[in-house]
Amino acid sequence: MNSFTVNGEQELSATFEYSRSDGGMQPSKLNCGGPYDIGTYNLMVVVAENGDDGDYNDSVLELSRHTTKA
Repeated sequence: MNSFTVNGEQELSATFEYSRSDGGMQPSKLNCGGPYDIGTYNLMVVVAENGDDGDYNDSVLELSRHTTKA
């Protein structure tokens, strides 16, 4: 589990892959939700599935930020 803070504008990328039995890499299936605004808390979630059970909990990427009150 990792966490980091980004300050200012930056371009970010994430790759979701899993290792096949032959050692090769396969792209994960992705699903996402958001963006959600909960008061001043903003959230977007990306979940990944490797195809063995369909529960989309193999990897989770959560992007969140706080904004000022309007």
